[in-house]
Amino acid sequence: MKDKVLRLCKRLDKFTLDEIETISELNSEVLLPLLEMFVKNKKLIKKGKIYQYNKNASSYLAKNRLPQRYQHHSKQDIDYMIKCFCADVEAKKVMSVFNFGKHVVNMFYQSFRQALYQKQKDELLRWLKVKPKIPQEREYMGTTVYLYLYNNKLY
Repeated sequence: MKDKVLRLCKRLDKFTLDEIETISELNSEVLLPLLEMFVKNKKLIKKGKIYQYNKNASSYLAKNRLPQRYQHHSKQDIDYMIKCFCADVEAKKVMSVFNFGKHVVNMFYQSFRQALYQKQKDELLRWLKVKPKIPQEREYMGTTVYLYLYNNKLY
């Protein structure tokens, strides 16, 4: 519940206790301790009766929160997607078995591929800084590909 209230605070940006009480449909007995906790944790700034969302706190929240596309799905659904991706299950089969839409499955698979690519790229750059090598060149589907071998891993 406190996450929902904090998200509402972020959307409202500036508000009073009465305004957030009306919008959230929560009693002031429930809201007041939450708002005071947010002020104490520096997620909100209190000026008189007006609360304001602390935009500097949003960078902390962004680092510890999953991307928005994951927030609309249950943990179990995300786990199924990860397992299917790792098992190399085709997107069409995932769509039919778990009743996910084509767009959803493709979005998840693309997100996983991007995360893997970024991790491998960062790892390769770390290796190149420590121990530079000349790459092996190969032609693949009309494109020149550069291959590096570090620690028995191919990049």
